[in-house]
Amino acid sequence: MMFGQLTRVTGKQVTLNVDEDIDISRLRRWSDGKQPTVELIIDDGRRITPDQRKKIFAMLGDMSDYLGYSPREIEEIMKTK
Repeated sequence: MMFGQLTRVTGKQVTLNVDEDIDISRLRRWSDGKQPTVELIIDDGRRITPDQRKKIFAMLGDMSDYLGYSPREIEEIMKTK
């Protein structure tokens, strides 16, 4: 896995500055000799704090007690909603 910074976007072309030198032979091994493809994930910095996580699971526990589902079932129901 490599990390870097997005420096420019022009139409469909994206320019990145990666955090380490790229070894093209290593990339070819990873891609089994084919043209390497990449996945671009934009980190927006949003995270759930530990306090928020505790409150979420407490609420899911209360809902599971009231509705008769397991906490895991309630979690899955809420994710689909």
